[in-house]
Amino acid sequence: MFSRNVNGTNAPVFSELAQRDLGGIVFLADNYTGPQQLAGLTAFARQVARRHKRVPPWLFTIQDGGEFSELAGLPPADAPSAISDVQRAAAEAGQAARSLHQLGINGVLGPEADVDTDPGGPYTRIAFSNDPDEVAQFAAATVRAYVRQHMFTAPKHFPGLGAADNPTSDGSATVGLSLDALATRDLVPFKAALDAGSQGVLIGHGLYTSDNFATPASQSTALMHDLLRTNMRFTGVAVTDDLEASAITDTQSVPSAAVASIEAGADMVYISDPADQEAAYQAVLNAAKSGQIPGSRLDAAVLHILAAKEKLRLIS
Repeated sequence: MFSRNVNGTNAPVFSELAQRDLGGIVFLADNYTGPQQLAGLTAFARQVARRHKRVPPWLFTIQDGGEFSELAGLPPADAPSAISDVQRAAAEAGQAARSLHQLGINGVLGPEADVDTDPGGPYTRIAFSNDPDEVAQFAAATVRAYVRQHMFTAPKHFPGLGAADNPTSDGSATVGLSLDALATRDLVPFKAALDAGSQGVLIGHGLYTSDNFATPASQSTALMHDLLRTNMRFTGVAVTDDLEASAITDTQSVPSAAVASIEAGADMVYISDPADQEAAYQAVLNAAKSGQIPGSRLDAAVLHILAAKEKLRLIS
C-alpha cells in the first residue's frame, strides 16, 4: 500500500516489487532524465510485476504543470494559476494525459483542486482560481482528460488547503473554516472531480475544526470516513499526501504517521524518502498483527485499490 520512488532499474523498489504487491511507484524529478529513460523504467516495472505474478502497481507522477511538474519538458506547459480559461486547461490536460500514457505512466497525484483565497494564500502560485465553481470546472476537465486514457487521478489536497495559513511542506497548516464553509467552498471542486470519474483523492495534512485543529486530515477519521466516505459517498482510493512533509515530520515519525493514516481510513500512503519506506511497511504490518489496525480496515483498503485498478483496466 505504499507509494515509492525509483532512480533506475537497479533500484531496491524493483526487488521489493518482485517480493510483494506494491500499490504504486512514484516517478519524481530525481528519477527522470528523459522520455526514453522513463518509458524504459515503466516497462521494466510492468515486466517485473508480470514475471512475479504481482498485482500491477500504479506508475504515478506529479505533473501539475510548469514549475509544478516533476517531468520537465512534458505537458502541461503551464501551472493552473497561469491558465486563463477552462478550455485551455482541458487542452493542456489532454496533451499531458496522452504523453504520460504513451510513456507508461498510468496515474497522477493531481489535479490541484484547492480554492485560492483573496488576496492570496499559500497555494496562490499554483491554484487555478479563488472561485470554487471555476476550480470545479478546471478539476473536472482535467480529470476527464486522464479518465479518457484510463488513468488514475487523485485531486488534492482534500478537504481543501486554499485557506490554510501555511503550506504543509513548511509545517503545521491550519484551515479555520467550519465544515459548512468547506462544503460551499473547498469541497466543490472535489465533488466535481469525483463526478467526472476520478477513482482517487489525495488527502492533505491540514488541521481543521472537525478535529479541534489537533489531527491532520490524513489521520482524521472524521474527514476520511465520515465526510469523504459517508457524506460524499466516495468508494475509490484515498491516498495521503507525502508523509515526509514538515506538517507531519515536525511532530511524529513517518512510520507512526503511516499507521495512523491507514487506521483512520487512508488506503495508500505516499512516502517519498526510500529510507522511511521499509520502516513504515513494518510498522503497518506490526499494527495489523497486533489488531491496532483492524483486519476489516485493511480489507476495505485492498478492495478499494483493486476495484479502482479494475475500473481503469489495470487488472481484469
